[in-house]
Amino acid sequence: MQIFTKMANRWAERVCEEAECTAFVTELGETGVRETCAHDSYLINLASPDPVLRARSIESFTRELDRASALRLHYLVSHPGNFMDDRDGGLARNAEAIGMALAAAPGRVTLLLETTAGSGTALGATFEELATLIELIPAPERDRVGVCVDTAHI
Repeated sequence: MQIFTKMANRWAERVCEEAECTAFVTELGETGVRETCAHDSYLINLASPDPVLRARSIESFTRELDRASALRLHYLVSHPGNFMDDRDGGLARNAEAIGMALAAAPGRVTLLLETTAGSGTALGATFEELATLIELIPAPERDRVGVCVDTAHI
């Protein structure tokens, strides 16, 4: 089951109150659903060369991980972002930001990088590019990263 933990196309962050999280976990346990994930905000671009957008994206991404952890979700699905300048620079910025966010939000949530259609400056259109991105993520955070295949994008 996939959910959004906040409005996907707004920057406004949401805090999951403890009672709300407990109720969610309890009710989810009664459904028989075993695999759960959230999809992060569509506005996040960890690969951006713009320092303001990148900082905002890192903060929002870290909060996404926090909410997923509070809700005891297994995975957080994320688009690899858009490089806007050069592909290698975008991959490096993305990997660094992912490492920072995962280190700042310890827990059991696994990040799943979602395949993309690869149009324009989008990252993540090939498995090779996703493998390169994962290899660039610092250890031990790399151990919390996998891939999600969106069949609409391949």
